[in-house]
Amino acid sequence: GIRIENIGAPVDINDAATKAYVDTEIADVVTSGGSDPVNEQNTAFDVVGGELIITDIAGTLSVPLTSIDTDTQLTDAEIAAFGYLKTAPDNQQLTLEAGNQLSLTNDGTPIDLTPFLDDQNASEVPYDNAASGLTATNTQAAIDKLAAAGFVDSDDQDASQVDYDNTTSGLTAANTQAAIDELAGAGFVDTDEQTVDEFLLGTG
Repeated sequence: GIRIENIGAPVDINDAATKAYVDTEIADVVTSGGSDPVNEQNTAFDVVGGELIITDIAGTLSVPLTSIDTDTQLTDAEIAAFGYLKTAPDNQQLTLEAGNQLSLTNDGTPIDLTPFLDDQNASEVPYDNAASGLTATNTQAAIDKLAAAGFVDSDDQDASQVDYDNTTSGLTAANTQAAIDELAGAGFVDTDEQTVDEFLLGTG
């Protein structure tokens, strides 16, 4: 390839430079230490005793910070002397107006609390119908379905509406009223109308 040889040190930004010149300049940066402004690599920063300590290849530099420390701690008396703190009572009041509007005394913009109110009704409460077999999916529908099916006690039933199991008694009645009537008709119900002379006594 083409090589550039035997040319002087570059003086203009567009001048060419030999490899030897570039190598020498790089070596000078490394060996010159802190005396070369090109080689000012800071290796550490620390704060010691109110001073910022900056360390580079040439050594350390201390910068006092006390002159710029503005963290002034005031006493209660000094704070009160400024007059910014007042001890007068705050007479503002919060008021809940119609329409769920929360207003503050002397504040012209009320806050609408409607989105934050819990005003659910039974139709908005989910109902799990997995165990009951009902088709309702909310509490209101479940209650309505039970009421329509007669499962809600209306407390107006009579004996004829109460089922009777006649398996062991031998009666033919299928409800409580019929069972009572059947027993009464067969003479099994004590009418308490018998007298002593109606009893037969065995003479043995």
